[in-house]
Amino acid sequence: MKLGRHDRRSTRSAASEPAPVVGELFEAAQLEAIAFRHDMIGTEHVLLALLGRDDAAGRALRGLGLTVAGVRADTGRIVGEGPAPEAVFDADALVAIGIDLEAVRQSAETTFGEGALERASRRRGSCAGAAFGVTPRLKQALESARQDAALRGTPLATRDVALGLAQQRESVAARILDAHGISLERLVAALDRCR
Repeated sequence: MKLGRHDRRSTRSAASEPAPVVGELFEAAQLEAIAFRHDMIGTEHVLLALLGRDDAAGRALRGLGLTVAGVRADTGRIVGEGPAPEAVFDADALVAIGIDLEAVRQSAETTFGEGALERASRRRGSCAGAAFGVTPRLKQALESARQDAALRGTPLATRDVALGLAQQRESVAARILDAHGISLERLVAALDRCR
C-alpha cells in the first residue's frame, strides 16, 4: 500500500514540524543578512531578528541593554560586511563590452530580491546565488532550541531560540552577548521576568 502525502505527514510528531516562529525569524534574519551583504544566515542575524520582536524574547534582550543599532555595530565589528558588487565586478570592463552593471543589478533584484547580485558574486558562479545558507552554529542553536521545546512538550518559541543562541558558546551571537555581560543565567532570568 502506497502512503499518500497526508498519511506520511500524520506520522510525524508535532515537535518535528517547524514552528511558525522559525519562519518569521528567518524572514527577519534574512533581511539582516542582506543588509550586511552576507550570503549565510548566522546567529547574529537571528539575534537581531529577536531584538526586533515585541514578545518576551525581544523584551528580555532589550531589557538586558541590547539594541538593534548596538548589535548591528557588534556584528559589523566581528564579522564585517560582504563585498560590494563593485569590488567583485569591474563595472568599467563590463561597460566596455556593452554590459551595464546597474541594469543587471536591477534585473537581478527584481527577479531574485534585494542583494541578489551581491550574493551571486560570492557564490562564484553557483546557480543558487539567490539562496541563503545557514551557518553550522545557527543549525546547532536551532537544534538545541528544538530539543528544549520537545522536552517540555511545547511548540518552539522565541525564548527557546534565544537560549539556543546563547548556548552556542563559539557563535557570533554568544560573543555579542558576552561582550555586553549577558550570561546564560542572566538571559534565563530576564526571559522568566518577561513571560
